[in-house]
Amino acid sequence: MPSILAQTGSSSATLTYVFAGVIALALAGVVLWVRREIGVLKSALKDAAGQSLEQLLRQHLEGRQRMEEKLRESAQRLADLEQHALTTKGRIGLVRYDAFDDVSGRHSFAIAIQNEEGDGVILNSIIGRETSRLYCKQIIGGKCDQALAPEEEEAIRLAARARLAETKQ
Repeated sequence: MPSILAQTGSSSATLTYVFAGVIALALAGVVLWVRREIGVLKSALKDAAGQSLEQLLRQHLEGRQRMEEKLRESAQRLADLEQHALTTKGRIGLVRYDAFDDVSGRHSFAIAIQNEEGDGVILNSIIGRETSRLYCKQIIGGKCDQALAPEEEEAIRLAARARLAETKQ
């Protein structure tokens, strides 16, 4: 019996060495396969210029951050322009009339120039045969603290109507 045990013991050690060798070869094969697959993935994740996916993503994120900053700047600029537009004298009402019976052609005029808030001026030019006069009055909130001629009142109404018509559009 000792010879059977001796044969079994040595074949067991041999089997262990063979099994360890097979495992080592299999492990080496797996390592080589993983390295090859990593190489394939790296090359697949590069663009035509050879940039890696990480580089492309970093560039994309930097570009997006720049665009977001420009968007914030544009939004602030738009808000500034909207605020400026509120104070711009853009609402105009014009009334032409004959100030005197002996002068025709409606050369006299009253013009109201206002911003969105109804602030501005009214100019009244009265043309006569031998003289002409120009009067200027301040308008605040669509009102004037001085007495207004009917033509001036109409010019203010026309300017306010222009403001309302534009707001409705």
